[in-house]
Amino acid sequence: MYVRILPLISGYRSENDHKINFTTFYDEIIEEIGNESGELNYVETQDLEVVIPIARIVSIHLFDLKLYEHFREKPEEAGAAVQ
Repeated sequence: MYVRILPLISGYRSENDHKINFTTFYDEIIEEIGNESGELNYVETQDLEVVIPIARIVSIHLFDLKLYEHFREKPEEAGAAVQ
């Protein structure tokens, strides 16, 4: 059995304070690439889909993009929530 995922954002947690540090926003990169040269305008976000065997999954967590964007707009209120 396998799981298909569509990565939208990737990053890491700081080793010291465990805060989330997002490093890559895939939709922005795809849009930027398409707008810069036009050569890669056939690439769409859904083309980044990844297939992972379920047996290899160690942990999984819910990520809600709308909820994340809400906290991203109000960082002073979200500090504790995104740690």
